Amino acid sequence: MKQTFVKAVLAACCMAAAGCGQAPVAMGPGQYEVLTVSTTDREIPTNYSATIRGRQDIDIYPQVSGTISEMRCRRARTS
Repeated sequence: MKQTFVKAVLAACCMAAAGCGQAPVAMGPGQYEVLTVSTTDREIPTNYSATIRGRQDIDIYPQVSGTISEMRCRRARTS
């Protein structure tokens, strides 16, 4: 069994050494297909299967009746 393993390792080393002796094949620039890539804006939609819930569910009711006709914002005072 040990001899079989040694023979297999020696055979693999010989194959690797024989393959390294060959020079790589040089290819010219005309042998490859070229694709020009352009940049664009792309939006990738992402959907998640989840539900967001608060820790406590509350109801909010108005303190007065009527319709809101205008909203005015107060600016915070700076000292």
